[in-house]
Amino acid sequence: MYRSLKPSCVIAGIILSAFSISSFAQQSAEDIIKEEVALAYDQYVSFQEDSRPDRVANEIYSPPSYSINGRQVELWSTETDVESAIGAIGKFFEADGFDHIETKQLSICVMNQNSALLSTIADYKRSDGSTLLENFAGTYLFSKVSEDWKILAFIGHSPNKAIQCSE
Repeated sequence: MYRSLKPSCVIAGIILSAFSISSFAQQSAEDIIKEEVALAYDQYVSFQEDSRPDRVANEIYSPPSYSINGRQVELWSTETDVESAIGAIGKFFEADGFDHIETKQLSICVMNQNSALLSTIADYKRSDGSTLLENFAGTYLFSKVSEDWKILAFIGHSPNKAIQCSE
């Protein structure tokens, strides 16, 4: 009896080890996606802070893209549409002394190997440190496009609607 259980235990151990390695590989792939999406978002914020709507349009968004908020839905069909829209928003904030964005909360939900939702709450600050816009909340749909993570859609919402992922 002892000898017949031993091969079964070895086989069970191999199966459990393979399952553990597979789970670890999946977790690592998800962590890599989260890191890549976070880097793409950081680049987006940097381009906004540097008043570079051209780079946002060319490197961050993938038209056709959507901007959806409580008042309207905008379709940005081309890079020119993205640049115009982001540029207009930037000019509006710059006229009021915009300097930088302070991210207060950030959550990334990996949906699959080609898509992720990034939800954030941030304050837009002036150069004197005062707050221009407090608790600006939004969720971005990122997708892998030609090996880069790009924004396909932005949804503006109240801070209490920020997405939190369950693992």
